[in-house]
Amino acid sequence: MAEMRDWSEFAQPKFDAPVDAANAMERVQANVQYYIVNYAIVTAGLSLALMLLGGQGAGGAVGLSAIVCSLHAVFKPRTVAGSATNFVNDMKKKGKSAINDAKNDAKNK
Repeated sequence: MAEMRDWSEFAQPKFDAPVDAANAMERVQANVQYYIVNYAIVTAGLSLALMLLGGQGAGGAVGLSAIVCSLHAVFKPRTVAGSATNFVNDMKKKGKSAINDAKNDAKNK
């Protein structure tokens, strides 16, 4: 289950451009997986703020939130903690998949 990451880590002013498109996609995948709850809170907060200020409708608020979160996901380098968490989650998924495959093989024999 996803959990909220520390805001000081999330907002740490360490941003740099990805070296190429593959690196950008890798960052997006890793950061979205790691910061998913933070992105949801940012989206909800920006949407609520914009709607309360009356400047934008819900679509504009969600659009702005999507832009902000997308830029963060692309330009935020992967952290050691994020890499480790993503690695563990990937291993759990692979382990569950292997167990399910073994069960299916056993049933089919």
